[in-house]
Amino acid sequence: MYTSAGIRYKTQPESPESPESFPMRPESPTGLYWSMHGEVACAAHAPTADDPRWAKEDWAPIAVKDGQIEEMRYQYQCQHCAPDGRAVLRFPK
Repeated sequence: MYTSAGIRYKTQPESPESPESFPMRPESPTGLYWSMHGEVACAAHAPTADDPRWAKEDWAPIAVKDGQIEEMRYQYQCQHCAPDGRAVLRFPK
């Protein structure tokens, strides 16, 4: 594991010039990633860092898997793995 610009990556680059030097994806403490479009995906479904979608859709690791907004609790999930296709589970406090 190595850190670059404050982001932890799972793989160390082999050399600065080689294509293998681009990390596959920043490490996510929750195992989930999201895009600015609101898509939530696990490592199996999120684009890799070398995929044009990663930068174009501004993908990033999700730091916190669940929380609370007012009286509603929520939990993020991969919408591609979820049986209902939803990115967020919501339930009363």
